[in-house]
Amino acid sequence: MSGAGVRLYENMVLKIQPDTRWARIEQAMLHWLEGRLPVPRLLAEAQENGMLYLLESRLPGEMACHERYLRDEDQLQRQIADALKAL
Repeated sequence: MSGAGVRLYENMVLKIQPDTRWARIEQAMLHWLEGRLPVPRLLAEAQENGMLYLLESRLPGEMACHERYLRDEDQLQRQIADALKAL
């Protein structure tokens, strides 16, 4: 929903998005959460022509929107509950 483009690589993710206030808040949150929770590490950051480029480490695992979780609501709820408890 952010309008971001995401390019997945073996060990990295490049996120390209409009340089908005919310994108900068997300960037600041990733910096703050590093070392506190398992979040991607920002490897490089750049801003050019109104776009924000964030090169992040890629975490192991699957996203909550993975088809496997969407087919098993109980497992999805447990995973989300575990994540919320960690926060």
